[in-house]
Amino acid sequence: MKTLIKTCLIAITTICFAQTKNVSGEIEMENIKTEGMSVSVTVDSALDIERTFKTEDIAQLFKMLSKDQDVSFEMICKTKTLKNGVSKSVTYRARGNSDKKEVFIASVVNIRNAAIKYYDLKQ
Repeated sequence: MKTLIKTCLIAITTICFAQTKNVSGEIEMENIKTEGMSVSVTVDSALDIERTFKTEDIAQLFKMLSKDQDVSFEMICKTKTLKNGVSKSVTYRARGNSDKKEVFIASVVNIRNAAIKYYDLKQ
């Protein structure tokens, strides 16, 4: 009988203390800080690049960054699977700093153009 009472008391205590407390409040969106930006884009064709990726998109992302933040961009160009089941890909990367926005965006433009040429040569 003692064991039954102890088990019931432990179960009731556990249930009572396990209840979550409701927390209410507001989140301030003004004090959001970023630690850097990394963008990775995977494409299958030059048409994918031209349709979905524009350099203005990267320029928009810079608005969220504060000064002296690390930024990186990566474009992975995949090709069709070869006859032996192996797939090939080429990766272009650029790394920079948010203080040098124009230099970084110029690198991204060069990557975009190089990736389009890569697919044009594959055809």
